[in-house]
Amino acid sequence: MGTVRTHVVRATNTGWFPVSFSVDPEGLHQLGFHVDMDRVRHLPGAPDHETVDFVVSFDPRGANLSLGDIDTIIPINVRFYLI
Repeated sequence: MGTVRTHVVRATNTGWFPVSFSVDPEGLHQLGFHVDMDRVRHLPGAPDHETVDFVVSFDPRGANLSLGDIDTIIPINVRFYLI
């Protein structure tokens, strides 16, 4: 209960076109989740297939959660740019 868990997530653009994305944090803090990521703009795809890393943390005590399972979906808004 008193442990903050963190996980590094690596997103790779495996497509052909640049992609932009951001996290919609609405409601995540109430469930103890925090996503440490700035808005990603025009992440290149092929041939380089660039990546970006971001951190997702979970702090149940900070959100005043009781014991038990917590499930949530982290909404990520994605936009593709056709060249």
